[in-house]
Amino acid sequence: MAIEKFKPEVWAAKFMEDLDKKLVFKENCNHSYEGDARKPGDGVRILGLGEIDLGEWHDGKLHTLGTPQEPSGSSIYMPINEIRYFNFTIDDLDQAQAQGGSGLLAKYIEKAKNAMAERMDSFIGKMHVGNCDTAFATPVQVSADGATGTKAILDVIDEAYLKLLENNVSRDSKITLTAPPWFIMMLKRAYVELDTDNSAMLNNGRVGRYSGIELKESNNVFHTMETVSSGQKDVFHIQLKTDEALAFVNPYTHIEGCRPSDGFADIAKGYTLFDGMPVAPKQCIDINVFK
Repeated sequence: MAIEKFKPEVWAAKFMEDLDKKLVFKENCNHSYEGDARKPGDGVRILGLGEIDLGEWHDGKLHTLGTPQEPSGSSIYMPINEIRYFNFTIDDLDQAQAQGGSGLLAKYIEKAKNAMAERMDSFIGKMHVGNCDTAFATPVQVSADGATGTKAILDVIDEAYLKLLENNVSRDSKITLTAPPWFIMMLKRAYVELDTDNSAMLNNGRVGRYSGIELKESNNVFHTMETVSSGQKDVFHIQLKTDEALAFVNPYTHIEGCRPSDGFADIAKGYTLFDGMPVAPKQCIDINVFK
């Protein structure tokens, strides 16, 4: 693809569309917002629904209604401060010598897209740490069968799920658990019904269901070395949450291409704005475990 055929608006729209397909965590966030953010520091309002008041009659009769309630929508202002960008050049000679060189620009933009998705997913995967309830007072070692000194993986999920229910999260809510591959593989050994043959379901990291919980797999689950009773361990902070717990917005992506005045090459550069924050922390549980 030559730079002369590069249409920024088309590529920016395609870039954002493809990002959505690659992101695992983003799909299960609150995306409802108002406002137009196109530069760093611009803000949006994350939208929420207020509560409805109920009246009571106890005499078996319908009475005259008072003034209708005007539900107060709850909204939270969130500045957009996160930026990720790319800026690269491809020499004309490199494109001429490369097999299929005419597509080098598109291929490198695809690489930029993959890197962007990794960074954005990692951002969401860490957002809950320190901002919501943890499943356990201290990290626990998890195993498929609850061997001595460990906690069975199904018990780990059940206890975290119970905390959500105790926080008044309804069983009818869409609840998602996003875990690293090792956790999912261990879960498969403990729960053979995890697999699904529904290919339409296996998008954006989905791998199955357990007890009504949608299970997703990602390498971007936040983890860090922490001190536990047995020493230093790589502790993973797995999200179990509703779609309302964390807000994430990616309101603007800009891409452009040009030719340098002092050389023979194509230049592609672009950036995307995003940010997020916990907006319903009681609807998210941090499952803090190690293997």
